Amino acid sequence: MNDMPNVSRHRLAAIVLCAASMGCLTSAMADPAIYRYTAQPGDTLIALGQTMLERPGEWPRLQQINRITNPRRIPVGQVIQIPVAMLRAKNAPARVIQVSGGASLIQAGQSVPLSINTPWVPGGEIRTASDGYVTVRLADGSLLKIQSATVARLDRTQHYERPGFFATALQVLQGRIEAAVAHLTGGEPRFQVKTPQATLGVRGTDFRVAAQPETGTSWGEVLTGRVDVTGDAAPVKAGVAKVVSLKAGQGALIDAQRRVGAPIALPPPPDLRGLPALHERPVVTLSLPPVTGASLYRAQAAVDAEFTQVLAEATSATPTLRLNGLSDGPYHLRVRVAQAQGLEGPDALSTFVLKARPEPPNMVNPAPKAKHRGLDIPLQWTEPAGASRYRLQITGQDGQWAGAVVDQTVTESTWRQGLPPGSYVWRLASLRANGDAGPFGDAQHFTLMPPPANLPPPQVTEQHLQFSWPAEPGQTFEFQMARDEAFTQDLSTLKTSLPQAQVDRPQRGGRWWVRTRATDADGYVGPYSTPQALTLPSCAIDRQGDCLRSGDGQMLRSR
Repeated sequence: MNDMPNVSRHRLAAIVLCAASMGCLTSAMADPAIYRYTAQPGDTLIALGQTMLERPGEWPRLQQINRITNPRRIPVGQVIQIPVAMLRAKNAPARVIQVSGGASLIQAGQSVPLSINTPWVPGGEIRTASDGYVTVRLADGSLLKIQSATVARLDRTQHYERPGFFATALQVLQGRIEAAVAHLTGGEPRFQVKTPQATLGVRGTDFRVAAQPETGTSWGEVLTGRVDVTGDAAPVKAGVAKVVSLKAGQGALIDAQRRVGAPIALPPPPDLRGLPALHERPVVTLSLPPVTGASLYRAQAAVDAEFTQVLAEATSATPTLRLNGLSDGPYHLRVRVAQAQGLEGPDALSTFVLKARPEPPNMVNPAPKAKHRGLDIPLQWTEPAGASRYRLQITGQDGQWAGAVVDQTVTESTWRQGLPPGSYVWRLASLRANGDAGPFGDAQHFTLMPPPANLPPPQVTEQHLQFSWPAEPGQTFEFQMARDEAFTQDLSTLKTSLPQAQVDRPQRGGRWWVRTRATDADGYVGPYSTPQALTLPSCAIDRQGDCLRSGDGQMLRSR
C-alpha cells in the first residue's frame, strides 16, 4: 500500500463498509490499494500506460505484476491489477457548504476563517468549538458533517479520471463525524476515515465515527449498509473476534489496544410524538418518554432536513433536554439515545416552530399567590426589549381565558383598576410597534379581598376606651392611636390576638386618630384600616398632670 503509507505502516484495526444494496466489490481481505481493470479489445500495456499511469513508462511493471507474456496482446476480459499508487490522479479539494458556531481551518500552521465554499485541501484540519458545526461536500459528492468539539484532518482527496473513481482519506483525531458516502463506481472502495484506533474503508453507506482521546478509544455506528471489521492489533483471544461483520443498526467499539469488539445492537430511537409543535420560550425544553437502557440523550436542531446546518445541540443523562440560543422560526429536530457503552442509535425526526419573542414581561407586583385587601389591585411588570405595548388578561381562578374579565392592550407597565373581591389569574404578552405579538408569559394567581372594615365608635368610660372590630379566624391585630392622621404624634401601638383593644383614655381631650390592621393566619399582613377621627373632651389638670375630680369622683372638664 505504497500510496497510503500512513495507513499501511501502522498496526490499526481495519473496518471495511459496503453498501448492502450494491454488494461489495471487494472482501475484507482484498487489497484496496489495487485497482482491477478488465481488458477490452485492442488494449495494450503500452496504451494503458499512456492513458492510466502517472508515469507512462512504468508499464513494464504492470507486465511483471500480472505476468503478461505479450504486452501488445492482452486477452479480452483479463483482469489487470494496477497499484493505485501508479494511477494518474488530480487533486479534487473538498468544499465547506455550511458553518455554524465556532469553527476554524488550520492550514500550514495558520488559522483560516471558515465560510461557505472554503476549500479543504490535504493537510488541513477543521476544528469545531463546543457550539461549532461544519458540513463539507467531498469531491465524490459525499457529505461529511463535522460535529461539535471535533478535530478532523484531510489526508488526501483525488480524482482518478480514467478509472472513474475518487479517493478520499481523512482522520478524526477527536470528537465525532457523520458521513453520507456517495455510491462509488469503479474499483475498490476508496473512502477512508481513520481514528487513532481504527481505519474505516467505506463504499456507499451512512455511518458515524467518534474518537475519544482521553480514553484512547473510538467507535463506529452503521445506519445503512454492511460493515466488515478486521482487527489485527492483537492476537485472537477468547471472546475477541478477528473479523466482525456489522449490519445496519449495529456498532462496534475499538479499545485502547486497537481491538475491535463484537457487534452491538444500536438502541432504538426515542418517541417524539408527544412533543409540542410550537415552543414559546427561548429555551426549548424537550420532555421525552424514557428509553430502556439509555445512558445519554442527544438532541439537535437544524434549519434543514439534512442537518447540514445544526444550530443547537443538547445532551442529557435524563430524557429532558434543553436547546439554547435559537432565534424564532421553524426547525428540524432529531433526537437519539446512547446505550451503556456509548453507541448511539438512529435518529427520531420531528419539526417544531419557535415563537418566543418579543418575550413576555416579568411580573413584579403582586407576588405569586399574593393576597391584597382593597377596592382595586395594583399590577406592575418589567419592560422587555422590543416591547412597545402589552396585552393584559385577567380571568377567574378557573384559568379560562375565553371568559377573561379583563383583556386590554396598555402602553404603560402598570395597571390599577377596581375588581370585585375574589381569586384571579393574570398574564401578559408583549407587542412590538408593528403589531407583532409575542407569547403570553406564565400565569400567576392573586386574591383580592375586601378592604379592612372601618373601626366602629368605641365605648368610652372615664378611664378607658374600648374598641372592637370584625375579624377572620386565625388573625392577629395591630391597633394604633395617635394625635395626628399621619400617626406620628403621641403614637401608641397595641398588638393583640383578639379583635378588640382597651386603652387608657387620654387625659387631654381633643381630636385623636385610630386605625388597625390584621395579619392573616398564613402570614399575609393587610393594610391599615382607614384612619378614624375621635374627639374626646378634656379634663382640668392638676399640678401633677392628673384630671381633677369632684367630691363624688366625677372628672372635672376644662373650659
